[in-house]
Amino acid sequence: MYEILCEDTYHEYNEFLSALPFCSFLQTVMWADVKAQGGWTRDIIVSRDDSAKITAGMLVLSRKLPFSPFTFLYSPRGPLFLPGKYKAINDLKQGLKELAKRKKSLVFKADPAINARDAEFIGNAEKAGFEIIDTGKDFGGVQPKFVYILNIKDKTPEDVFEKFHSKTRYNIRLSSRKGVTVRVGGYDDIPCFYEILKETAKRDNFAVRTPEYFRDMYKIMAPENLRLYIAELDGRIIAGTIAIYFKNTVYYLYGASSNQNRNTMPNYLLQWEMIKWAIEKKCETYDFMGISGDDDPSNPLYGLYKFKRGFSGETIEYIGELEMVFNPFMYRIMNIIQKLRKKQG
Repeated sequence: MYEILCEDTYHEYNEFLSALPFCSFLQTVMWADVKAQGGWTRDIIVSRDDSAKITAGMLVLSRKLPFSPFTFLYSPRGPLFLPGKYKAINDLKQGLKELAKRKKSLVFKADPAINARDAEFIGNAEKAGFEIIDTGKDFGGVQPKFVYILNIKDKTPEDVFEKFHSKTRYNIRLSSRKGVTVRVGGYDDIPCFYEILKETAKRDNFAVRTPEYFRDMYKIMAPENLRLYIAELDGRIIAGTIAIYFKNTVYYLYGASSNQNRNTMPNYLLQWEMIKWAIEKKCETYDFMGISGDDDPSNPLYGLYKFKRGFSGETIEYIGELEMVFNPFMYRIMNIIQKLRKKQG
């Protein structure tokens, strides 16, 4: 039995999340509040068993497609299931179809945090009518298919530090010896962090969100679930990161470093401080987030992989994207229009 929850019953969804062995912060109402600042609306679809207990669910974000009456549905790192309840995906599918009718949606996409070798989930998803799309090794989807995870369950900082690659340990110590200090920043540090993030984006060729996005994120999630870490040298901010804490994991969400003083290795020291926060919160894992699944040194993303690998974690491959198209004809038309716009610049 499926249900599209009203806000009065969101607390039941939160209770469901708390009962799960693992779930991402991207599936929380709190994260939906962050995305609402950018025009996304939220719905929560759940499946209940005969006793009305929620056994599966997902946060679904929706947004209007440009210059059209249609919308796009997206569930970041959803759907979620209690152990052994993958068959509930059929209920979630029915809920999606109802939601798609309400919102004139062309397509639904999701990128569940489910191992690529989970044959039981794959079988149930395909049987329910979802297409599973391999998004490739180099950040082809909204969320990365490959992530790098550090297991810190029941470990002390000393236990974790000694397992790092020797060069990583050296760079952490070097950064301190060079005079770099790290502190937990506040709301007033966001403008400076943002300027450094723009430097990083230009250097590494990626798009950056608006400063309002980071201010809204901080207001909604800090201090309990978000920390802005600031690295300084001689009183100047030279690097920063944003870490998110939820349930049993701390996530490395954003990182920025100035073009100056990069030889002082502030990024290594920042990672270590975030990992120590995760240990302090008694987390089971520290999530470095995305890496390339191609570890060939000729890959342009190899440097990112090499940096994260130095912390002696583990590469996890997720299944990629789930997709369900509700209006195939209009979806094809919208894709053609989008491709033409990209060609025109």
